[in-house]
Amino acid sequence: MVTLDDVAKRAGVSRAAVSRTLNADPSWTIPEATRERILKAASELGYQNRRMRQAENANQIVIIHKDTHYQSRTDNSYYFSIRYGIESACHSEHVQFSFLLNTMLQELPSGLDGAIINGNYNEGQLEEICQALGSVPSVLVAAMKPERLGGLDMVTFDVRESVEIAMDHLREKGCRKVLYVGGRDMEGTPTWRQKRWYYRSYLDRYPELQGLGLIEGAYGSESGYQMMRNWLQAGNPVPDGVFASHDPIAVGAVRALVEHGASIPDQTKVVGVNGDDIGSLTVPPLTTVSVFTEDMGREAVQTLLERIRTRRKVPKRVIFQPQLIPRQST
Repeated sequence: MVTLDDVAKRAGVSRAAVSRTLNADPSWTIPEATRERILKAASELGYQNRRMRQAENANQIVIIHKDTHYQSRTDNSYYFSIRYGIESACHSEHVQFSFLLNTMLQELPSGLDGAIINGNYNEGQLEEICQALGSVPSVLVAAMKPERLGGLDMVTFDVRESVEIAMDHLREKGCRKVLYVGGRDMEGTPTWRQKRWYYRSYLDRYPELQGLGLIEGAYGSESGYQMMRNWLQAGNPVPDGVFASHDPIAVGAVRALVEHGASIPDQTKVVGVNGDDIGSLTVPPLTTVSVFTEDMGREAVQTLLERIRTRRKVPKRVIFQPQLIPRQST
């Protein structure tokens, strides 16, 4: 029987170095050349520990995403948080995973056990992805439910409720003139799936509220800053309430308001949606509606594994309930 000592002798390192390397000790730092020498020695001698045996028998999944999802940790913290949830669940469940752009479907790995499709896609894009995956069990993690899910499972959050919670909070805080600042929805998105649609619907139900305006632009903190800055420089009034469709946009709006001399939260109150970590770093810290992105990522892995292992045929949808995180911006 091959032992750690045998591998250590072959690689010319200590027994502890072999153990920590083969068990992927996160606190262990080792030169890449030494790590490769240990792995080569273990392979040549046919040594396998429990972790290596688990990896050999692990499920293989792919995470399909857009090229914009991981370009900026600040502006795409929503996707980074989902990604962290996916990765942590994969590590816990000993699942082998890889990432693939939705524009590179021709390079799908072979022998896949499952797939996680992350992000909002139009019907044509989603159909193309599903055709490429074929019969591979798949889970969609998205805010926007497609018209036809087909055989896909889905992990999502309640978009309507996220808007309702934010607007309830502003109204209860005494805001009566509310400005909507949002990211422009993907072309073809039905109105009833848009946050701005629920914003308008909320205003219709509460006549004491006045919608000052609805401004939309690109996603991201810089876009939020420019939209709010342009609004103020055009001579429009400082709103007593601002509902931002996403936290990065809210972060930019807060910066523009502070530059303008508006007092937050005394003069104007700002609330965003997502629950991104960046909201806790603004001055003042941002009130937000958490949609539990990290938990959505973990749930996507669990839902996929459950379907793989049980061979469940009926697709299901998991919907996370949003929750207010009150901070100093309101």
